[in-house]
Amino acid sequence: MYSGNRTTDRRLKMKVLCVLGFVLLLMLKIVLLPVRALLGLLDLSLEFVGKIVCRIGEIFGTIFLLIVVISRICGDVSNTAFLEGLIFAVLAAVIPRALCILGGSLIAGIQGLLRQI
Repeated sequence: MYSGNRTTDRRLKMKVLCVLGFVLLLMLKIVLLPVRALLGLLDLSLEFVGKIVCRIGEIFGTIFLLIVVISRICGDVSNTAFLEGLIFAVLAAVIPRALCILGGSLIAGIQGLLRQI
């Protein structure tokens, strides 16, 4: 018959669980290290490609805006076509920038979550 103390058994079980949890957390950190590195590289590449795409969008939007304004000055464009062209030119410059910011924020958020583990 077992005559051990229940409080010592509980303490021993808690210590074993604490050590097991620590080992599992350490293994998880080691496994997630390459994921964090890949996310960093993805962030850098997204920033590089995003700058190029944003620059192309800005150039395209500016050229389209100039065409719309010059056509409006010459009188070839109606009010609705002018307004639609103006909105399209602005969106051509803004949407790539917004997507770049959104992608960078998502990657930074995922990295922040992984950093807390």
